[in-house]
Amino acid sequence: MKLRSIATGIIAVALIGVVALPASAATSKVQIVGGPLKALAFAGDNIHLTVKGLPKKTGVYVRECLATSKRPTAAQCNGNGVWVTPSFPGGIYPTDGTVGKPNTDFVLPVVGAFGEVDCSVSKCVIYVQRDHLGPTDKSLDTSVKISFAARLAAPVTAPSAAATSAPIGPDVLTSTIGSAILGDAPTAINASVDQTIVVKTLSGVTPTIVALPGGNCVITGTTIAAGWSGYCVVQVSSAGNASYTKVSKVYPLSVAK
Repeated sequence: MKLRSIATGIIAVALIGVVALPASAATSKVQIVGGPLKALAFAGDNIHLTVKGLPKKTGVYVRECLATSKRPTAAQCNGNGVWVTPSFPGGIYPTDGTVGKPNTDFVLPVVGAFGEVDCSVSKCVIYVQRDHLGPTDKSLDTSVKISFAARLAAPVTAPSAAATSAPIGPDVLTSTIGSAILGDAPTAINASVDQTIVVKTLSGVTPTIVALPGGNCVITGTTIAAGWSGYCVVQVSSAGNASYTKVSKVYPLSVAK
């Protein structure tokens, strides 16, 4: 099954000002190193990072999020960021920059405004948390502050019939199975019957829905068929349009009969 991109496109740039990032008390041995962290381009920038000291067989998500007093919700983060894991289902890591390995450099794309979050108004951070295989484990949760350069004002020009407005930001996806809203935490589904996933995009673009390799489900259109108990990871993507840029989200499912 073809693996599609989990996050928005990543453009490689030279590493500038590499620094060590402090870890919270809860993360003790886990260390996030890299940079730059300050004066990032508001329209979009890239941060080179490396995750060190992860426990064996443990993965984390590394994302740009709104700074909050608790673990941020999916709506408070910029897409899925990068999944850092010591092993990938099927054994072959994707090459699109959406999945990284511990102790190896990867690029995290960031932007000054995403969804309803504006980092020029609110504080933003790089947030690290356990992946979908340990959603309730908060022992590795940590965050590091980032800041952006001032937003550049758009030049004032006379209206033109050929002029088009810049995209508002990443498309917004709302995905449900029955009455359950899909998110970072695994959603329980019954493998005894086929399930239907419903995805709405703010852009109106028809989304792409696939099952990532290694799970125990098959997706045809919007129908999810699970063969046995275990787990399944669903990826939903929007190609975006003139108003919204492309985005992808990953939803873990807990499958039982």
